[in-house]
Amino acid sequence: MGTNTVTKLVLIAGIAAERKTAKFTSLLYLLNADFLYECFLELKKGEAAGIDGKTVESYSEQEIKEILIQTAKAIQQNTYRPKPVRSVDIVKDNGKIRSLGIPTVVDKVVELAMAKILQALYEPNYFLDTDREKTRIAV
Repeated sequence: MGTNTVTKLVLIAGIAAERKTAKFTSLLYLLNADFLYECFLELKKGEAAGIDGKTVESYSEQEIKEILIQTAKAIQQNTYRPKPVRSVDIVKDNGKIRSLGIPTVVDKVVELAMAKILQALYEPNYFLDTDREKTRIAV
C-alpha cells in the first residue's frame, strides 16, 4: 500500500479501537489509484479470468495503472459499477455441481481495497485477536 494510505488506515483503526461508537463518513477518498495499484500487486497470479477474459498477468504495468486511474475516478464520481461475474460450474467429488463466480481483475482489486478499509474499521472491535485471546485464556 502507498505510505499515505497505510498511515490513514492505521489512524482509522486507532480511532475505531479507541472510540467504539465513532462514525466514519467520507472514506471514499481512500480508494485512489495508488491504493488500487498496490492492491493489484497483491492479487494472486495464475487465477482464472473474469467475464472480460483478462488475468492479472495479461495487464502491462502501464495498462493497469491507466485502468485503475479511470476506476478511481469512477468510484469518486459514484459511477463505478462492477462487471458481471463469470459463472463456472465445478463438479464436486460427490457428483454435485457447485457454481463459482469469477469477478474481473479490476473488480477483485476494488474488493480487496474495500476489504482493507473495512478491516481497519472493524478489526479492532469486532474480530477476535487470537494472540490477545490466547493470553487471556492462559491467565
